[in-house]
Amino acid sequence: DSHAERQAQVAMVARNLQLGDLNWWCPRLDIFGPGESCHLLEFPFIHSIAAALYMVFGESAVIGRMLAVVFSVASIGFLYGIARYHLSSFGIIVALSIYSFAPFSVYFGRTFMAEPTMMFFSLGALYFVMKYFERRAGYFYALAVVCGALTLLVKPTGAVILLPILAVWVMSDGFAGLRRLDLLGFMSLSIAPLAAWTIYSSITPNQGLPDSWNLFYVVFQRDSIIAMLVDHRFYTQVGGALIVGYLTPLGAALAFIGIFRAYHRDGTSMMIYFWVIGAVVYLIVLAGPNTGHVYYQLPILPLGCLLAGLGAESVLRSKQYHRLISVRAGFVSLLCMCAVAITVYGYMYVRLASYLYDTERRMPYAEQVSEAVKERIAVDEWFIINQPGASTSVVTYLANRDSISIRFDGGSDDINAFERLRNKGAALFVAVDTSYGSGTEETQANQAFWYHLNEYYELVEVQSGYMVFEIRERS
Repeated sequence: DSHAERQAQVAMVARNLQLGDLNWWCPRLDIFGPGESCHLLEFPFIHSIAAALYMVFGESAVIGRMLAVVFSVASIGFLYGIARYHLSSFGIIVALSIYSFAPFSVYFGRTFMAEPTMMFFSLGALYFVMKYFERRAGYFYALAVVCGALTLLVKPTGAVILLPILAVWVMSDGFAGLRRLDLLGFMSLSIAPLAAWTIYSSITPNQGLPDSWNLFYVVFQRDSIIAMLVDHRFYTQVGGALIVGYLTPLGAALAFIGIFRAYHRDGTSMMIYFWVIGAVVYLIVLAGPNTGHVYYQLPILPLGCLLAGLGAESVLRSKQYHRLISVRAGFVSLLCMCAVAITVYGYMYVRLASYLYDTERRMPYAEQVSEAVKERIAVDEWFIINQPGASTSVVTYLANRDSISIRFDGGSDDINAFERLRNKGAALFVAVDTSYGSGTEETQANQAFWYHLNEYYELVEVQSGYMVFEIRERS
């Protein structure tokens, strides 16, 4: 589907953990060739659970998806517990409905990625902190610490939840609460595992993995924040995802109303506004990743749902609303508006679903290529792949063989780079077309390299969209 590469990487790590007896200290990807290339960008939490289940039930994509569904559904309970402190029954229904049934929420709630666990633990951390202040029970504090630590460990983007958690202490004791030992303990114990994992990843040899697989690079160096904030794609991507995919247009309108209607003089709304500030800072600091990937907006979804619930309550209490529904003509007009909204929503979300769940859109030949690879090389052999514009994770995972990606710049070193990889033991060269570019055309356009391939190696399969060369031996 639309995020097949990320899911394939998680599934790949899970399979290698199963084969490596759950070696958490070196979760391995197969897309960097043979050897110990440890993928230390995020702690393999859901990967490890899946690997343990693989040992019992055998490897299956269903296990990964079911784990995601379990964590996603369980997170609804935490959001309900949080919403009870801020919303009436009507507002809670609105908030939970959006969280449960919005298109992106449903989609990411069944993807085999780290996001479902991050949502579960982040909402759990906030809920248990609120229960700790309500009951003054130490076990709620301990549960909050565990959830907070796992939130940051499984996905550092979950750090946005720390602002509303901070607000709970401020609501209790004012800004003097920031000096409380239980707050300092919570923050220290929550951040410590992530800090330790980050230090470990920075000192662990990674066999020359590219910078894009380094945690610091992803957070701070991937794209210039200023460049992204003046790029219209940032606003169209983030705005489109939040309005259409996450909150839906009606939910987004209610959330906008909720921002201005959430204020309460008793200070109970402070948590909401701290959360809003955290969300804005999060979007700015991670402007680059937010522009390129819609799942980066997922940590903001619970906030949007609460704001939508507040907005719905405000509309329900407004005099204009009661005046409208008290008039028969107004009621008929409201029904007509609902009918139009349902029609527009239906069309919009059919189109969105076709985009998200289209298995042929980005890598239409992944299954065929992986089958061709499996037929021609053994499990302990590996291949070189030229696949423009998309990660090679899907083909590599389906083939269950190691791979290395290669791209051509038309220079004199293309042949030398290829031969260096072949001399290390590569058995096949595969060129694949994607929706972003044609690997077959790129290979043939490099005339010197194309001549070299045909002169010394055998073209064993050519189909519309891909070609395969046997490169074990030079002829």
